[in-house]
Amino acid sequence: MIYPDYPGNNMFCTVGNIEADSRAGMVFVDFDDGRTLQTTGHAEVIWDEDRVARYDGAERLVEIPVERAVELPDRNPLRWSLEERSPLYP
Repeated sequence: MIYPDYPGNNMFCTVGNIEADSRAGMVFVDFDDGRTLQTTGHAEVIWDEDRVARYDGAERLVEIPVERAVELPDRNPLRWSLEERSPLYP
């Protein structure tokens, strides 16, 4: 999985953490039915200008090859539905 990193507060906290310790995990929640997907892997910061240029406004990319994934049914008791998208949503 690859995601672009955009300018924020210019402190590079996440990127610095990845450079210091590449272990990473992400949790994806399905608020319709409560399922969760937990993924883990070792992240890498990608600075290659040609690859970064594919994402408008990105300064770098973060790549996390998924080494392990665990899907848990009905793990999250919260149920939400989308009322409207944020105008800031890309």
